[in-house]
Amino acid sequence: MSVIEIKNEWLSVGINTFGSELAYIKGKGGKDFLWNGDPRVWALRAPVLFPICGGLKESQYTYEGIKCSLHKHGFAEDSEFSGERISDTCAEFVLVSNEETLKVFPFEFCLKIVFELVENKLKVTNIVENRSDKA
Repeated sequence: MSVIEIKNEWLSVGINTFGSELAYIKGKGGKDFLWNGDPRVWALRAPVLFPICGGLKESQYTYEGIKCSLHKHGFAEDSEFSGERISDTCAEFVLVSNEETLKVFPFEFCLKIVFELVENKLKVTNIVENRSDKA
């Protein structure tokens, strides 16, 4: 787990490789633009909710006759992403299906989250690629 920083003349942004979660967004002069993650209130800052947003009845679903357990908001927020295509102003984080994710989400996928600074804005793009032959 580490924090990757991208920055330009307007913003500096830290992204945690664990969960691909924003760690901070700071403007010129150090002004904070992101919740600080105070654990007394809510320890997270901007979690990635994948493959679901919300919860399932009894945290379970059935797919092709197989019962699967998937906790609230999925598993991305609890996964280590790899940092790829890192530059001063852009960073791409990738999570690919693996033995653990396939136990709770039986689909092969590649989740890419791209953080890009464009002048005084942070652009975040989420890309999900289905790597299986199933719809």
